[in-house]
Amino acid sequence: MKVLKFESELFTDLQGYQKVIEIIQHSATNEQIIAIIPADKGTEHILSTISTKALNKEEDANDLLGELENHYLNLARLMIPVQQQSSVLSFLKQRFNELENIFKGISLLNECTKTTRESIQCYGTILSSYLLSAGCKSKVLETKWIDTREIIKVDTDNELKNIDVPNSIKSIEEIENFHAEKMLICTAGIAKSQKGTNTYLGKGGADKTASFVAILMNATCLEIWTSSKGMTTADSNLVNNARTIKQMNFEEAMELSHFDSTLFYPPALASTINQELPIRIKNINKPEEDGTLISNEKIHSADSIKGISSLKNIALINVEGSGMIGIPGFSKKLFTALNEAEINVILITQSASEHSICVGVHQSASEKSTQVLNKIFQQEIEAGEIKPILLEDELSIVALVGDKMKSHPGVSGKMFSALGRNGINIRAIAQGSNEINISAVIKTTDIKKALNVLHEAFFEDTKKEINLFIIGAGNVGKKLIQQISAQSEKIESLQKIKIKISGICNSRNMLITENGIPIN
Repeated sequence: MKVLKFESELFTDLQGYQKVIEIIQHSATNEQIIAIIPADKGTEHILSTISTKALNKEEDANDLLGELENHYLNLARLMIPVQQQSSVLSFLKQRFNELENIFKGISLLNECTKTTRESIQCYGTILSSYLLSAGCKSKVLETKWIDTREIIKVDTDNELKNIDVPNSIKSIEEIENFHAEKMLICTAGIAKSQKGTNTYLGKGGADKTASFVAILMNATCLEIWTSSKGMTTADSNLVNNARTIKQMNFEEAMELSHFDSTLFYPPALASTINQELPIRIKNINKPEEDGTLISNEKIHSADSIKGISSLKNIALINVEGSGMIGIPGFSKKLFTALNEAEINVILITQSASEHSICVGVHQSASEKSTQVLNKIFQQEIEAGEIKPILLEDELSIVALVGDKMKSHPGVSGKMFSALGRNGINIRAIAQGSNEINISAVIKTTDIKKALNVLHEAFFEDTKKEINLFIIGAGNVGKKLIQQISAQSEKIESLQKIKIKISGICNSRNMLITENGIPIN
């Protein structure tokens, strides 16, 4: 049995639904599957907007709800044969009638509680998953739709707390029948609270559902289907030569995904990882490819690192001064203040002399962090024991991730040497004792250059890529282009130098292109 979890971006239009149905149809030919279907992010946003408009008694709230209803009804009419549409359209209309009544209640009571908002957000996945289930049935696929609110119970902190099967499954025989279903289509990111109210699981909710269901049903694998390339050696939007990572262990996956949680939300899959359930990330546009396998199988690879991660919009908060040296509890005071202000610390580094502590936070929290720390250390600053809190913003983190770094000396030296040779200044460095991650803080303006430099150093052949700008396209310029055309392959083969003409100009025109100008 496999659990398939699909990303929300696939449920914005008919084409996305059809792609998912094709994947499910193909997967179901080999074994039993359970598909976890999240809400379309656009639908969630619209429902949230309507909630606000209803609360403010804005007249266009009903119009917006009507537009959303028509969107889903039209999808159903396009996806499902006419003779099968009646029950599906009825189900969708009932859900939108329920939403209309909820919004009327908000407007009349002039109140929209947290419980009400969460109940409203639950409708997104109900609509998309039911519509997909109907689409699968129209393809003569044996499908059962499951509302996971009947399965998943959570505590007040929205954490999966206990396993509870649907009310309709009361005996061992019925549970076995549930397991015997060829295909289950499930809602994602919603549950019931211990008090019986609807709960929206928020960030990573679909991953939480997928993890829970995979463990409950003793799945052999959890597949995460995405429209992106999956886990790659670097951000493919910034590094043209980035390639898919074929296999990695759980620790490497967690490190890489903490920087980019668009593929999966690490805390949500913690229980799955503890069970060592294999996770495979696949590209829905290239279903024939294997994608990335995350497991604890032994990996036979000579690569010292698995990938290069990056995280933008970082700020560094520096606390320094001689009054910190040898003072117990100073760090505790700093981190307690940030914790009470609900500020997440991304990176920490401290000098061995105890003269300074540097913490990295999100750019959005930088000013708040500075204000909080200036206030908490006001007495020490006025006494001259420490300097006023120093803020550096417009920074990014670039990190090497790989379990084999610990057994390959010189990785950090190679990293910093590559950055230094290309004029990229490092503002801070952090490395865990497990030696799986080496992080460096640099200027955001250098992030693309840094990623390409490091990718070239660790993942590409030893060829040096030269971006050539030719100023002047007269006799000399033309001869040079002819020579490059005639000799580029030989130069690349023998000298390990790849020449890319990135710009050319004469006295009248100029052409610059990042991907290179065709030699012809």
